[in-house]
Amino acid sequence: MLAAAFDHRITSVVSSSSGSPGMTPYRTTSANTFAEGPGDAPSDWWLPSLSCFKGHEHRLPIDSHGLLGLIAPRPMLASTAWTDGCEPTWAVERAYRAGQEVYTALGVPEHLRILYRPGQHHGFLDVNAYFDFFDAANGRPGFAGDPTLFPERLLHGFDWPTWRASQRAEDLVPPAPTAPRSERVGWGLGTFPGTFLSAGGHYGEQCEEGPTSGGCYIAEMMTHTRFGSTTVTRADVSMGEYISASVYFSANSTEPLPVVIWMHPLSYHSGFNEGYIESTVGVYYAIAASGYAVVAFDAMGFGTRGFEFDGYTGSSRGGLPLFYRRYPRWPPTVNPTPRWGYPSLTPTKCPFTLKFLTLPLPIPNSILWRLRAPTTYG
Repeated sequence: MLAAAFDHRITSVVSSSSGSPGMTPYRTTSANTFAEGPGDAPSDWWLPSLSCFKGHEHRLPIDSHGLLGLIAPRPMLASTAWTDGCEPTWAVERAYRAGQEVYTALGVPEHLRILYRPGQHHGFLDVNAYFDFFDAANGRPGFAGDPTLFPERLLHGFDWPTWRASQRAEDLVPPAPTAPRSERVGWGLGTFPGTFLSAGGHYGEQCEEGPTSGGCYIAEMMTHTRFGSTTVTRADVSMGEYISASVYFSANSTEPLPVVIWMHPLSYHSGFNEGYIESTVGVYYAIAASGYAVVAFDAMGFGTRGFEFDGYTGSSRGGLPLFYRRYPRWPPTVNPTPRWGYPSLTPTKCPFTLKFLTLPLPIPNSILWRLRAPTTYG
């Protein structure tokens, strides 16, 4: 991407999990999505002054989606994995949408596409598809001009006007402020669809056949045991309907433990795990080591459950995702664009003065040190 942005002799580009700041702008990744921030990149990749924006990504004068504008109108394919540890799919699609404005203005929106693949950062690479794209871009017979080879398919293609048009007018009117609280909360939650609920059990666990049988490929791919610990152990449980959770607790516990349900951030690529960030201990590990039993699972649309929102292939832009076609009475999720990161320590030798942002909620000291530590993440 960098070479093509500055050298027009390059006629077409495939970005294969370029990460941050490649197909994933810092404004939509960094610590608030369990991905790389300005302080995590090796010093030989970028100018040292980039680390000044750690926790202050909103102050960057330009972000990596600008590379797409420099590459346009040349054909560009962004390949990424659904569970790529360094490349959140939602961030990739934010860059894609921004780049599409330039490609569309130049009259060639079909020259910019995303190609999703299964697996992790370096897994299941479809190299043949890369060369198919080059063949199509360079006019090879049988490839050029075929719109079915690389159609626009988005995993996060939610469109508010389309969803609103599918609703009944009476459902869009909230209850009066004086209505019973249960009625107001119920309106916000929407109508729960009828479904068959399974009772759980071992069927569908991450390590369905046991931890030593080779059946733990999901846990290994998502690196749910990456931190390791001699004091914290992990057990798999199935909550039914193939929704699996991991429970972390002290290996030496002999008494009942208080339970913490770990609600992960907007980490679409890694779910409850800490993605590509190289830290010494996970938040849920640290909580478990403090004497709690931590239940961690991927929320719908995140990590191993990223397909529950719009299927394995996604949909075209402007369409209604499968989830809202299946359950039209459930209210929409909101994907807020992160505009700032967590407060961080001010790096030295920065060309400007950084001001700390005040978070609206108190953060326990046991967690705050993780967010402020300059050697962990932004």
